[in-house]
Amino acid sequence: AWESATNKRFYAEINPLYGRFYGGKRFSINSKLSYNINKHFNADIKYSYSNIDFSNSSSTGMPAFTSHLVAANFQYNYNTKISAKLLWQYDNLSKTITTNIRLRYNPKEGTDLYFVYNPVLNTNILERIPQAPMLNSQQVIIKFSTTLNL
Repeated sequence: AWESATNKRFYAEINPLYGRFYGGKRFSINSKLSYNINKHFNADIKYSYSNIDFSNSSSTGMPAFTSHLVAANFQYNYNTKISAKLLWQYDNLSKTITTNIRLRYNPKEGTDLYFVYNPVLNTNILERIPQAPMLNSQQVIIKFSTTLNL
């Protein structure tokens, strides 16, 4: 694994991995590039490549497959009480774009209120008959958490 200094404005890491994987073999590379724009806003982009080969395994009989995953993450901290986060992710196996938009309100230490929206978009709408819908699914979540002092 290789990582640059995490206390710098730009930060990068690369993590290769090779080894056994459930009766097969796996080779993967995970990489990340982060940019701390200022004390309120940071962004990063991630790319993961995985090749998993089960073809030599008599127990599964499954062939190899390759996965590419690209993700972007943006976080804005207005102050210690209010923040927003956007995660965008695409993978070639499901051919979907998944988005997570999260707003957090922290009125006092140990208490958080989250508003979350998760749409999942199909990118292969023209490859199927009947044609797949553009919007695969969506969720709206409101979450409240607090720490109890007993």
